[in-house]
Amino acid sequence: MKTKGLRYRGDLYVFRYNAGHYDVFLNNDRVMSLNTSNVQEAIQLFKQQA
Repeated sequence: MKTKGLRYRGDLYVFRYNAGHYDVFLNNDRVMSLNTSNVQEAIQLFKQQA
């Protein structure tokens, strides 16, 4: 399983690859799901929606 941490606006978000998409977690709670298999694209989509 691919994971990547991202510190954004003082919080640590975890991007976890799962069956063709990335789930984004904050404090072990899923906050969104991004339909991409590329972690850099997932981060960009997250920042646009956050």
